[in-house]
Amino acid sequence: MEFTGIVEGFYGKPWSMDSRIEMMKFLGKHGYNLYVYAPKNDPFHRTKWRELYPQNMLNDFKELVDIGKNSNVEFSIAISPGLSLVYSEPKEVDLFVEKMLPFYKIGVRIFGLFFDDIPQTLQNKRDIKKFPDLVHAQIYFAHEVYKKLELKVPDLKLMLCPTVYHGDGKSDYVKTLGKALDQKIYILWTGPQICSKKITKHDAISIQDILKRKPIYWDNYPVNDLLMMSELHIGPYMNREPDVLDHASGFILNPMSLVESSKIPLATASYFFKDPYNYSSTKAFKRAISEFVPPKIRKAFYHFASYNVVSPIHPTESLHAKLLINRFEKFYSEEKFADLLSSIKKEAEEIKIYSDILMMMPDIKFFEEMKPWIKEYEEWGETLSDLEEAIRILQEAFEKENLQKELLLKVAESIDKARKNVRKFADHKTAIFTREMRNFVYETLIKMSVMSGIN
Repeated sequence: MEFTGIVEGFYGKPWSMDSRIEMMKFLGKHGYNLYVYAPKNDPFHRTKWRELYPQNMLNDFKELVDIGKNSNVEFSIAISPGLSLVYSEPKEVDLFVEKMLPFYKIGVRIFGLFFDDIPQTLQNKRDIKKFPDLVHAQIYFAHEVYKKLELKVPDLKLMLCPTVYHGDGKSDYVKTLGKALDQKIYILWTGPQICSKKITKHDAISIQDILKRKPIYWDNYPVNDLLMMSELHIGPYMNREPDVLDHASGFILNPMSLVESSKIPLATASYFFKDPYNYSSTKAFKRAISEFVPPKIRKAFYHFASYNVVSPIHPTESLHAKLLINRFEKFYSEEKFADLLSSIKKEAEEIKIYSDILMMMPDIKFFEEMKPWIKEYEEWGETLSDLEEAIRILQEAFEKENLQKELLLKVAESIDKARKNVRKFADHKTAIFTREMRNFVYETLIKMSVMSGIN
């Protein structure tokens, strides 16, 4: 593959320049070679695409380009004009090229023309009159841009992100793009889905054939923007078949706005790109954690991290959480309440110990970013402790020959306390589990209420 790297392409607050510099060094250290700048909330990238970047920002980009050269990582600038672009207006081509040239002067050679996340039909009356559809307008504009840029940038490389950038590629839009777009222009593609759960060799061969070139995969992981903001995507890179790399011009991953937290999954991906056929996501996860987490707290962090792998590429609970839930459910269904109590208590105590360790970490950006999720992790320990107490009190009540009113009241209070704890997670801005654990706890409390005659 020609490229491996990242695209700062998420929605939300863009990274600071200091964070970009640190990320550039990280990329070089881990064998990546490309950093694409394309944050959706940078107005000069999208809504103000016709305006030149201010000189102070260009100075910052120049520093980033220079650091990249020292790290063997190329810096690329991408512009997304599609929300307001008039494809049929020649001046628009000139404005786009003029926007790129200051970056050429500071050493940029890879440019991006992005048409993602815009209407899929032409909006301007002149465009509708001139072009049969959106894709023909975009191909025309891309060719005009390439032709004019190439005169100024002899070693030009241009990437195009289409409006239809995922799926099976069988739409007229994608097929036309593949046939008609100049072969010298790279096409970005996210895979079968926007955030693809997996990418197979079959997927890769099929889309390469349709696009008439090997795409650069814009892999939307570990990004957690929009509806995924409650999730902390620090799980390992996975579900990309090794043979896919033979049918790709590159892979650029879209990280989280949490720059430090993104480094764990990005590190695991770097191990995959270096040795895809011998890659183990489990081993890579532990290796990445050992790279960023001090030895004394690795056990605590790994336990916490095992609760935070839920993401588009891993939509179910982690193996640790699955085994935990299965064990709880098995003991409950078999009425092995002593084993159930012991198991829940053990997990609650471990979470309490580990969360205390993690919350006491010094003011390090890596842990500061994760504190909201560490706090929820701590609260899950408290919830499991409350559940254990409620089950124990109910068990003690049933061991009595006569259920006294005071004891029933105590049972009711313990169930209500645990129930409130579970309900509050719905209001959190963080989520460290899927619904499986919440459902188990809540359903157990309902069953306990029925058993005790409490409404």
